[in-house]
Amino acid sequence: MFLPHALMWRAARRLAARLRGRGADYWHREGVAAAAAGRPREAVARFERALKIDPRHLDSCYALGEALRELGRSREALTSYERALSINGACAPALARKAEILSDLALIELALSVDAGLALAWRIKADILIRLRRFREALDCYERIAADDAVGWSNKGDALRRCGRLEEALGYYERSLALDTWLARARLGRAVALDELGRREEAREAYRDFLGLAPEEEAADTREARRRMEALGRPPRTHVVDGAG
Repeated sequence: MFLPHALMWRAARRLAARLRGRGADYWHREGVAAAAAGRPREAVARFERALKIDPRHLDSCYALGEALRELGRSREALTSYERALSINGACAPALARKAEILSDLALIELALSVDAGLALAWRIKADILIRLRRFREALDCYERIAADDAVGWSNKGDALRRCGRLEEALGYYERSLALDTWLARARLGRAVALDELGRREEAREAYRDFLGLAPEEEAADTREARRRMEALGRPPRTHVVDGAG
């Protein structure tokens, strides 16, 4: 419907008045809300809008990195974390995330020197130590992660399993799944732990659960789960004693 010029002018003025209150903080809050609702693409757009208004908005730089990381866009996330650090070199969460992307143990130690109580940094340090096969040191770090860190508890299960502590590992995978029932890595870890404990039927069902939700990007894990499940379909090997029967 065509509006007379005077009505269009009034509508434009009302819109301009509303938009004047929408600064960087407003768009940052909108981005946080979108991220919390599981809409990382929308969050990226909101944080970018905040940074267009205020290029030195530290919280939006870091939050943009988090949203990009959630989308698997690690290189762009790293750029956002580095941008946050150019504003505040002592931003411990940004240091920790940069260390995570680069697998840089020295950098994570720097983050912890800034904030020794940062649970995220302790989890990232533990994860890096696992990649270095320093499992016992990693287990000490996992003692300091956040109680609601589903990924962290799953990773602790991995460290325990690699140390041969299968029953304990199973408990941590289940603790992780109680926080995030759809976490694929915890489902796979639980299946492998059950398999290595010799609980064949439970393991077979756990592999099915994992394969039912495994994303395409985890193709290597998917192939490994299928291989293990097929092996469970064969009778277990038995030792034949000479002269028996």
